[in-house]
Amino acid sequence: MKPIVIIVSAFLLVQGIFAQEREAKIIFLDSTSIKGYGEIKKDKIYFRVDQKSERTEWDSEMVSGIVFEGYGFSEVYEYVPIKNKKNPVLMEVIERGNVSLYKNPTYGYLSNLIINSNPSPNFQMNNDLKTFPNNGLINHNYRKFKETSKLSYTESYYVKRDNENVAINLADRFKKTAPEYFSDCPALLEKIKTKELDVDTIPDIVFYYNDYCNDYFDK
Repeated sequence: MKPIVIIVSAFLLVQGIFAQEREAKIIFLDSTSIKGYGEIKKDKIYFRVDQKSERTEWDSEMVSGIVFEGYGFSEVYEYVPIKNKKNPVLMEVIERGNVSLYKNPTYGYLSNLIINSNPSPNFQMNNDLKTFPNNGLINHNYRKFKETSKLSYTESYYVKRDNENVAINLADRFKKTAPEYFSDCPALLEKIKTKELDVDTIPDIVFYYNDYCNDYFDK
């Protein structure tokens, strides 16, 4: 029997894989703040007031976010309630305005598992079996494998107005969601309709709305 070659691709989410402690300012729920050193891992903030102190863990029930500072730049992260999610998610603030824009980056590894197997057609199922997609079963006793992986990075953009309870993922059903969400700005709707602005330019859509659509509100 010829060896069976099966390729299994798996995307392993690793949020905060590049987490690194940096100078930061943690923001409490009452808007007060303390400077120190912080990092983010899996929607948790780890913070210490100085490098000799023991770091402590913070979440959305205790703080509103964290600001990383240094080299003349700052990165603002806030806990944002999003649709169909029980707890707020820590996301980077990209734009504040009539519509606020948040970025939710996800790091991970895209792994290719190549399995060479030659199982007996009548082998017995036991604890050595592993289930793969489409209910495929491979006997570990009859396989050799190698795994290769590469870093993967994706971005999701969420939008929210001050009077809205949760942020929404604008890329989710973009053709329907975007025109509905920005229905009060005809000029922007035309750009979306003609695909001058699309799902790949979500930040530009929000920038345009905040910069040019205010005229419609003032009329």
